[in-house]
Amino acid sequence: MGFGRKSLGMIKAYALAAVNMYEGAELHLFDNSATAPVDASQAESGLLIAIITRDGAEHTQGQTLNGLMFEPKTGTESTFKKLDSHNWRGVWLVDGKTPSHFRLYDKNVTTGQSPNAIRLDGDIGGVGSGAALELDVAVTTLNREVVIETFELPCS
Repeated sequence: MGFGRKSLGMIKAYALAAVNMYEGAELHLFDNSATAPVDASQAESGLLIAIITRDGAEHTQGQTLNGLMFEPKTGTESTFKKLDSHNWRGVWLVDGKTPSHFRLYDKNVTTGQSPNAIRLDGDIGGVGSGAALELDVAVTTLNREVVIETFELPCS
């Protein structure tokens, strides 16, 4: 039979745990000047090109105010997703860069190499690409607003 089959209750618990871990999160977008880290314990790579918070407002490390919030979405496979009632925004910090990958930090926003920080990485692609984060922009424009409409990640 093998190990690894999960009950629906366990899948739902994963989603709820992820929602709680990332309450007050911050999302950083990076360009393609360097490959994405092999895992999220490693230091960031590439140029930081945008910081996404709730309504684009300043987020203080360790606080949930203006941080990103999630809700569980459950079924046979469970995910956690952007809280629909919240606006995730930021601005492009540089001009002429190609978004490549992101890092989602918990409310503490621990950067650099850290085996204990709660964070995850994913790829960025165009709409319909199947990337973890799909954007409708291929090249950044300095100070142009970035809006994240959908964000959904698996918990299993």
